[in-house]
Amino acid sequence: MILQMQYMVLLGIVFILSGTEKLAKQEEHRRLLFNYQILSMKQIKRFLPVLASLEILIGLLLFSLQLSKVAIIGAVGLMLIFTGAIAINLFRGRKDISCGCGGVMGNHKISWWLVVRNGCISLGLVLCLPFDESIKSIGLYYGVACFSAIFIILCSLIIKNLSTVQGEINRIMGKDLIR
Repeated sequence: MILQMQYMVLLGIVFILSGTEKLAKQEEHRRLLFNYQILSMKQIKRFLPVLASLEILIGLLLFSLQLSKVAIIGAVGLMLIFTGAIAINLFRGRKDISCGCGGVMGNHKISWWLVVRNGCISLGLVLCLPFDESIKSIGLYYGVACFSAIFIILCSLIIKNLSTVQGEINRIMGKDLIR
């Protein structure tokens, strides 16, 4: 229980710092989000303050025992959004994009490593979900956590392999066109 609370407080700090940086440097983060080519600049201008505020709110809620379930679900939801945007661009072959994480996580080029890292963070959050002490509940939560981890790893491997296959098809098709 103490380890779970420490993990949630640590992630709370990460979310708060990331959200405050996005609010403080909105122009920079608008450009970072625009580079993902998922939302228009008009949508990003509306979305960024909401995203940053949600990160701060969820970060604060991660400090609360009473609202930990809501905070964890919200944090996992945000992680899925971030990870989805990264995976979409990796699948498109666009690897020279800054992740836009900000805060203590810094800004790095997107990679499959970030997909795995975000999956591990999400898995850790799922394991922090409060449950009653019955054996059925413990088995259910750990079963869901294990299934989630396996699902995330398999999805990232499938997407990575599809990207490799797409590259090979393009390479072969390009050679056929040259002949």
